[in-house]
Amino acid sequence: MEVILEIDGRTIKNSSDFHDRLMACPGMPEFYGRNLDAFYDVLTGFIERPFKILWRNAAASRVNLGNEFSGILLAMADAAEVTQSSGRKFEYEIIE
Repeated sequence: MEVILEIDGRTIKNSSDFHDRLMACPGMPEFYGRNLDAFYDVLTGFIERPFKILWRNAAASRVNLGNEFSGILLAMADAAEVTQSSGRKFEYEIIE
């Protein structure tokens, strides 16, 4: 069964909001470090698979998070690539 984390970009005003939303996801480890390295680690091995992030209204998050939004996207892209061949698939969809 695929786990889908839906994020409404209008609710993400800062990086703390983003990490709070992740922490609410079923299966998120309690030791999650609330930074981009920890985010990548979770996506590539510490959360149940298959896992998908569906980020709606991402344009609002892009404005509020600035450069951190780009870092989040890069972490997701790298994790998706790494997990495609491992059978522990992570996917994401960004809807502006």
